[in-house]
Amino acid sequence: MKRLSLIGVFVLIFLTYAATATAFFEAKNENNSTSIRGAIDLIAGFNDYPGMEVLYPKSSEGFGNITARMLVDARAGENFRIEINGYQTFRSIPDSFTSLNYEPYRTERMQRKWKDENDAEAVFAFDQFSVKIYADPIDITIGRQPIGLATNFIFTPNDLFYPFSSTAVDREFRPGVDALRLDARTGMLSKITCVGVLGYEEGKDVSWEKS
Repeated sequence: MKRLSLIGVFVLIFLTYAATATAFFEAKNENNSTSIRGAIDLIAGFNDYPGMEVLYPKSSEGFGNITARMLVDARAGENFRIEINGYQTFRSIPDSFTSLNYEPYRTERMQRKWKDENDAEAVFAFDQFSVKIYADPIDITIGRQPIGLATNFIFTPNDLFYPFSSTAVDREFRPGVDALRLDARTGMLSKITCVGVLGYEEGKDVSWEKS
């Protein structure tokens, strides 16, 4: 009876395994360097709902997500850098688990999605694919890049470009947006930053009104 009452209140099994993103490939000489890291996240859970079919059509639901991520950091000399953060995720999320993630500043042409009729979904995409040019005193970053105006690990309303969802579990890697960023150093402790971010119509065609 005690066991049933505990299950009747709420049961959530949350298993998280996060592999340390250490480099499995590194190459370096006087002018160039390349580092490739990997990370794996596994999340699984189960909810047992307390009756009331109006609010809970199903008595129980489970969900799971596994994400494999590859991070590349390549530098050519002192003036050129490429950063790539690509991931492949497989997940099974019931319809009742809604996400607040919205991607107005990311083109769908850089991702592939597969979904079946049983709520299972696979997504391959890039959170970052950018080129950075250092031309002292100006740094130029072109491509998909994370732009955060607040802390990385919580949902905050002043993050204007693709903030973390308030329901997001994994906040280790900030999602990027398609942008051009200029950083001009004006002194030892000051700089001016200019950011332009592309907006999209239905995720594919560029919309200057939404940019």
